[in-house]
Amino acid sequence: MKVIIKITSVLTFLFLMSSCGSSKKTTRVIIIQDKLEIEYQKYKGIPYKYGGTTKRGFDCSGFVNAVYFNAFNIDLPRTTTLISKQGEKVSKSKLNPGDLVFFRPSRKSTHMGILLVAVSLCIVLHLKE
Repeated sequence: MKVIIKITSVLTFLFLMSSCGSSKKTTRVIIIQDKLEIEYQKYKGIPYKYGGTTKRGFDCSGFVNAVYFNAFNIDLPRTTTLISKQGEKVSKSKLNPGDLVFFRPSRKSTHMGILLVAVSLCIVLHLKE
């Protein structure tokens, strides 16, 4: 089961950067995707480490925290559970780049990532356990 959360801070960020018109929306999406891609390149190849919050090893929420703070200056709660309580659920059709996606790779764990591209194919930045 996937749960998708829009974080209010990102919505505020997007609102402040946007105005009417599809070209402005396209520019805003490109800016967000570019910032996310820059952060991804910084952390690509770093190993998964449960509870990790540094370049020596990240867990999924540590990775999301680092990306959000460095790309958008947004400080999120430390754990996946706490982060998932911050926003609002949205349908897959309403996803935007920068939205957080929560899913369960197994019965005992919840995982999260950041949506990079919102088209018919979703690309989610996340770390593998």
